[in-house]
Amino acid sequence: MNPIQIQQARKLLGLTQTELAAELGWTTKRNVVNLEHDTKPKPCTVQTALSIECLLRRAQLWERFVKMDWFAGLSERNQDGLTRLNLFDMDAVEALVNNADYMFPPGCNLANRSKIEIATHIATFRQK
Repeated sequence: MNPIQIQQARKLLGLTQTELAAELGWTTKRNVVNLEHDTKPKPCTVQTALSIECLLRRAQLWERFVKMDWFAGLSERNQDGLTRLNLFDMDAVEALVNNADYMFPPGCNLANRSKIEIATHIATFRQK
């Protein structure tokens, strides 16, 4: 996990840095601060990453967290529209937005302009 993902996970769990530290068995928030900030980068161990994943899974937030990885960078409107349609899988979304005949259903807050933005975003994301 990178610093941004750790911070996203903590916020999704609704925890402060001190609370996440306690959940991970640490006595102070200093380790969390170090993991979340690039000023003193400390690599996230596999054990810490798995512990955070476990917390997310127990809170039934893992799927939501995973989808956030490729959603990051999309406009809030497009994130909301895809969420309303329960479209979290990048491959499925890519197939839809690249299909010229596909139209988003009414009420989902997405339009043809969204298809272009989403397709461009996915292409850029895949290049990383």
